[in-house]
Amino acid sequence: MELYLSQSKKLVDHCLEGLLPPECEEPPTIHKAMRYSVFAGGKRVRPILVLASGESLAGDRDILLRVGAAI
Repeated sequence: MELYLSQSKKLVDHCLEGLLPPECEEPPTIHKAMRYSVFAGGKRVRPILVLASGESLAGDRDILLRVGAAI
């Protein structure tokens, strides 16, 4: 279970990293605040639940990651 959670967290973080603008992009203050809020601890439970639920039903991982990131 811990291995699955750890691997899923990495997948979710990678997905979020690709979806959010970098801190240096204009306006940097907003983007820095967005990234701080999203990447703060404890923000991966819902995306991992979406991923686990979808995978149990043979869902597409890439789509599940994007849906989980949105939630």
